[in-house]
Amino acid sequence: MFLSTKTKIRLASMVQRPILQCRKLFGHDHTVCCDRGAITWGLDLREGIDFSIFLFGNFEPSTTKALKSLIRKGDCVIDIGANIGAHTMSMAAYVGNTGRVIAFEPTHYAYTKLMNNISLNSELAAHITPVQCMLSDRLDADLSASICSSWPLQSETGLHTVHGGREMSTDGAQVITLDDYLETHNIAHVDLIKMDVDGYETDVLKGSQNTLRQHTPTIVMEYAPYVLEERGTSADEMLELLKPHGYSIFDEKTGQPLPWSSDALSALVPEGGSRNIIMSIEAPF
Repeated sequence: MFLSTKTKIRLASMVQRPILQCRKLFGHDHTVCCDRGAITWGLDLREGIDFSIFLFGNFEPSTTKALKSLIRKGDCVIDIGANIGAHTMSMAAYVGNTGRVIAFEPTHYAYTKLMNNISLNSELAAHITPVQCMLSDRLDADLSASICSSWPLQSETGLHTVHGGREMSTDGAQVITLDDYLETHNIAHVDLIKMDVDGYETDVLKGSQNTLRQHTPTIVMEYAPYVLEERGTSADEMLELLKPHGYSIFDEKTGQPLPWSSDALSALVPEGGSRNIIMSIEAPF
């Protein structure tokens, strides 16, 4: 069953309140440094992503499982919209000593938390390249002053009316295309892209056409038609950027084919929600 983002946040907040109250009774605040599996995290339990990691050991368990199945030792993985490193850190473990993860995050808020989580895991840090950049379709594209990268579990003013995100400043970030970054840094191969950019997918893919043509990496991405429309683009436009490279769409959990038609694909997503999908030139698993 696929729930809307707002419903997920409401359910999580119901669990969060008693936990924070209990921590307060024992003299603890909303911040915690904890180990989940082999990863050490610095977390703010007021935040949806952080709270999920604290409670379940990961964020988006089906995506975590899919990434583990798709990534091989020695892979080069691109994390676009890395946020606090919810998937960056585990992907760094999957690529092993001979692989690398390049993690792009434009907001100062999330990038600072990403850097902290990297610093807490010295062995994984050696395989992660954090980059405070906004990926777009061209080098002279305007940098958005703020982008949603915080999902507080308690209601407050100024949050996105549908998904409940809070916009955070991109102070310190630059704009770049993925094609330009990879060429400038002589990246020889790209095996997988994880993308979660809340409506900026079309811009990112326009600036990644050489990468898609040369490497056809598997793409694991969040598909949310309503945020594409908010950005003045559409699912059709986004899919047209992938079609020339031979991609097909697959279910993240089962690996079964999904319809290419944007209308049919969007019908599988709850109103105000999203669905993570896999774009690949062959069945993923």
